[in-house]
Amino acid sequence: MKTARFSDLVETAGRPSPHTIWVDPKDDPELQRAIKAERVLTVHQANVGQSKDYGTVGYEADPQAQFLIFPKSLKRFRGRRVVGINYDKVETPPIQRAKPKEKKTTKHAAPSRHEKTDTARKLLAKLTAEAESPVETAKEEKPAAPAPTEAKKPEIKASSPEKVAVSAEAISSGEILKEIRAVLKALEGGESVPAYRRLQELADRLEQSDSVASKKH
Repeated sequence: MKTARFSDLVETAGRPSPHTIWVDPKDDPELQRAIKAERVLTVHQANVGQSKDYGTVGYEADPQAQFLIFPKSLKRFRGRRVVGINYDKVETPPIQRAKPKEKKTTKHAAPSRHEKTDTARKLLAKLTAEAESPVETAKEEKPAAPAPTEAKKPEIKASSPEKVAVSAEAISSGEILKEIRAVLKALEGGESVPAYRRLQELADRLEQSDSVASKKH
């Protein structure tokens, strides 16, 4: 059998790339294309003795062989024993370096519709309790009517200007209940976001009213 130098193959057909067969050769499309184009070199590697590695053009089933695929055809070297295998002239696959992981920035997610609904319901319960408590207290603290024998003339006390100003700026329980009913209606209709905003505005008004009352007193 005639021989051919591995360097001649590289000069003619370019630097080869190693190809590892992981599946049945018939199911390896890249290998099959290279076989049809006569770009495959089977390198037989000796495990014992002092025999040197040699190659043959084409695919040959050998569990100890390594397969090289050339960029161009090896047709002119068909039937020759390829000697002088130089693995330094074999293209090594590029090492893919792992990309550094990007630091994830923690973003505060906007409250979901369920969270807003839950917050609105809690705020609604608080405002309802605050709106109803003055009415109940007034009912409980209402003095009993005096007996006819102990009737006294009612004493008329003039309200101070400061208390009049506070009552003018405060929110009445009727207004609060009216707002609460509007919020309940919005929640029943599935409009949690408008209900949440309306409750927030009502809470702000109550806070301002309490602040004004505390300053006046």
